[in-house]
Amino acid sequence: MNQPEKPKTAEERIARAIELADDDCWTPDEHSVVRALLPALANDAKQAREETAKWRDEAKGFVWFLLCHLTEAKDFQAFALKGIEETAQERDRAIERAEKAEQERDRLAAEREWRPIETAPKDGTPILCWCPNIVTPGARILAYSEHYECWMRAFNYISSSYEPTRWQPLPAAPKEPM
Repeated sequence: MNQPEKPKTAEERIARAIELADDDCWTPDEHSVVRALLPALANDAKQAREETAKWRDEAKGFVWFLLCHLTEAKDFQAFALKGIEETAQERDRAIERAEKAEQERDRLAAEREWRPIETAPKDGTPILCWCPNIVTPGARILAYSEHYECWMRAFNYISSSYEPTRWQPLPAAPKEPM
């Protein structure tokens, strides 16, 4: 016996139910009950189709909404990442500048440190010397005289009483005249 193919859609099932309702195997009472239920089933199927279409449209709208917001979020993320990257680059440049400034500060501080007199130039270059063994101890500008083999003041005043213990190079002259 060849079985009929099963209906796939609600419409096909309703049509099949109508065929069965018209079949003679039903009692008159059963036939009238089935015939009475068919319009309600058809109406339910129609409402189900309409609601499904409505939900599908709402789902499409929601998916569109999500895609738009995801795109905006992705754009914002790219914008934020660019800002973070630029901030990180600026931070790195600032750190580099700070390190260079620290190195320069340390270099200048090292130049301004008092050094042992044994390391002082003895070629007549004027330097700032620390002289603790004089009447008024303090810093003096002196130069070593090879001829007299002693430390002298810049105006050629010879004095054996200058016995500096420390020295510093003199600062550079001003760049602009006053």
